[in-house]
Amino acid sequence: MRLSELVRFGSSHCNISCIFLTQVFFRIPKVIKDCCNVFIIYRPVDLDEISTLGRRVGLKKEDINHLFNSFLPDWRDSLLINLIPNAPYKFGKNLFEPIEMNESDDDEE
Repeated sequence: MRLSELVRFGSSHCNISCIFLTQVFFRIPKVIKDCCNVFIIYRPVDLDEISTLGRRVGLKKEDINHLFNSFLPDWRDSLLINLIPNAPYKFGKNLFEPIEMNESDDDEE
């Protein structure tokens, strides 16, 4: 409960940036996920989980599968999803490499 209050009130009224690390994305309270702007997702062992993770962060199943299959081949790769408006890039590989999705990437699906 206090963690949710910190995220809701602290980040909006006190200019606090919060970083949460977890191995189980589905145990994060919904209010915290709703307030997050940036997600970093590592390739899960269960590949069906990728689709569910994508839906929870606002991506279509096909889009997140395409990102992992096309740009993140190694099992240690991570996908950065940046939901901040006007961000320089929406997706990144391993935190520092921008992934540029162009029209041809969307047409392949």
